[in-house]
Order: sequence, then structure tokens, then C-alpha cells
Amino acid sequence: MPKAGDILFHKEWVFDDGEIAPKLLVILNTPVDIDTPYLVLKTTKNPKWYSGVKSGCNPDKKVFFVLKVDEPCFDIDTYIQLPNIREITTTDLLRGCFSKIIVPINAVSISCFQRLKNCLKNFKYDISLKHQKLIFG
Repeated sequence: MPKAGDILFHKEWVFDDGEIAPKLLVILNTPVDIDTPYLVLKTTKNPKWYSGVKSGCNPDKKVFFVLKVDEPCFDIDTYIQLPNIREITTTDLLRGCFSKIIVPINAVSISCFQRLKNCLKNFKYDISLKHQKLIFG
């Protein structure tokens, strides 16, 4: 089963506006049981909204920027979009993996994942208490 720090390729991600497109996701937690959802953050490779960001945490732009040279788990420089955390049920994740709609492809390094979690602490008022407990314990 996927775990915190893993990267998923979701072939049919449903965006807030209803559009469906492929998307890379970073898992923020490792569920302890089937009733606990997976929490994920979307990524983008499009720098359109993120000019002037530096590697790592950029709370003013609501993004965590990962350079490919620092994290070879991504094929190009990648922006992890904060703090829009989405839930995927364990059942939906299993169905997606079996049907190949959701494919675990890689994982960020332990140090990158820790820096990402620390960056999320800048958004404690934007993250529900339920999600904070699942991410930070």
C-alpha cells in the first residue's frame, strides 16, 4: 500500500471545476485503518503562477517548489500546491490501483517530505483539525 511521501499518478483526477485530467499527487499520511483517508496534494509543472519562487517552501505563493536536480523522483522541476489537501478513501485508492487509474510511481526523499510537512505548518489556519492530526499526529 502507498505511504506518506509516495507520489501517485492519477490518470483521471477530477478538479474542483469538474475537469478531468492526469495529475501527480503527493501522499501526506499513511492511514492506520481502512476508515482513514489518504491525504494528498496536487502538483503542477506549470510555473504560470509561481514566478520568483525559490527551492522549498514559498508560503507567500502557497507552493513548495522541488527542483529536479534535488529530487530525481520528478522528471522536471515541480510545484506542490499548498494547502489544498484532498482526501482519497482507502477503498477508492485500492480500486484505482487495481484498475490502473492510480499508479504509485515514486517517492520524495525523507528530507524533502519533512521540509514539505514543515512548510504546511505555515497554513495551520487553512488546514482542518482532522487533517492536521492525520499529517502531524
